[in-house]
Amino acid sequence: MAEKFEDTCLDFKPDIVFSILDPWMFEFQCNSPYRKHYNHVLMPTVDSRPQKDSYISLINSADAVLTYQEWSGEVLKNQSGNFINYQGTASPSAAEEFCILPNKKQIRQQLGISPEAKIIGTVMRNQPRKLFPDLFYSFRKFLDQTKHEDVYLYCHTSYPDNGWDLPYLMNEQGITSKVFFTYVCGKCTFAFPSLFKGAVTPCSKCGNVTAGLSNVQRSVNNNILAMIYNIFDVYVQYSSREGMGMPMVEAAACGVPVMGTDFSAMEDVVRKLNGYPIPVKALTRDPHLGCFVAAPDNIKFVSMLEEYFDMPESMRLAKGHQARIGMENNYQWDETAEKWMEVF
Repeated sequence: MAEKFEDTCLDFKPDIVFSILDPWMFEFQCNSPYRKHYNHVLMPTVDSRPQKDSYISLINSADAVLTYQEWSGEVLKNQSGNFINYQGTASPSAAEEFCILPNKKQIRQQLGISPEAKIIGTVMRNQPRKLFPDLFYSFRKFLDQTKHEDVYLYCHTSYPDNGWDLPYLMNEQGITSKVFFTYVCGKCTFAFPSLFKGAVTPCSKCGNVTAGLSNVQRSVNNNILAMIYNIFDVYVQYSSREGMGMPMVEAAACGVPVMGTDFSAMEDVVRKLNGYPIPVKALTRDPHLGCFVAAPDNIKFVSMLEEYFDMPESMRLAKGHQARIGMENNYQWDETAEKWMEVF
């Protein structure tokens, strides 16, 4: 990549080079022999604290720095002693397809789920920092304490992947019959929700044994994902750290109240969406990155779910509209574009 970048600099002679990347991915831009010939604008992913000193050094060298949200900006300013040329946030927004759709029950029925079901949903790739073991444990505790028979968990995620053994974790908690996933056919591309049927299963449309859980290679389009968000009663971002957590914004755009771990980007985003911060029980250090990672308070999270589902339906709907208002007030592409134009 570094060689391609040098060739590109010689070919295009750019006045501005801007990167929306993780710090380890733009090091060659900071150290390029052509660095003095272009202005360097960075928007790094900052998903925890503290950042590595080497990352801070790279970011300090930039002519201008933007962040996804204010929490990351504060981390960079504090660690650099306000040395960075910080220009503020340029937060992403949800695509226009993510909106409140009418008749949640009808959409559930269309997707093959009981219209009367209540659904706790999450959209997270199956990675180590996505806390599926804690989420499954908490969901089990919620079911045991409330005796709810009509509440389900929906995980729009991938398996197998580089994260957790999801079927093992579900069997461990005895929730295999209570967790839906999104399957996508590799042949006809049809997408459908289902209880777990293995990594590969027959497609419910074409019948070929070519359907697997949605992943980055076999994904759904925004219209389908918006339908999935719209069947949720509440969205949960159960993660140890995030650089943004875009599904929280997308869920709120669909009128779904949001809960998220009260750490890293999530503590900023969940409040702007008028959501529910999940208290952190402990912070531990990542042995590879040296940064803090959060362990949410599972017991408190269970209590939050109980309180939420004890609300009248009208109040839950009002919470969803408040989430949508939070998205509209804080995450707009026009404002993001204006910020980039100002910096350029």
